[in-house]
Amino acid sequence: MQHVAVGPRDWLLNTARKERRRVQVYLVSGARLLGKIKSFDRLVVLLNTPGGMHAIYKHAITSAQLDDPGHLASKSSQSDPKAPIVVVRKRRLIRD
Repeated sequence: MQHVAVGPRDWLLNTARKERRRVQVYLVSGARLLGKIKSFDRLVVLLNTPGGMHAIYKHAITSAQLDDPGHLASKSSQSDPKAPIVVVRKRRLIRD
């Protein structure tokens, strides 16, 4: 796969891949995957997780961020104005 960075998300993926940092990837389905970027191209991201390798279509990703355990565990991060805000959307079932 080629590593062509064209946008902010690709920049994040490329940085995480080069530095071998863990990322949190949130999917349209509401699922969260935690792992390291193995590779990516313009359509697919290969994510190496403890459960195995996942091929994820980019259009299924709602957001991605670097995993920072110290930041996530800190209660004071909520008062930090520079702290990233993560919003997880869950799909609602449409009932007839």
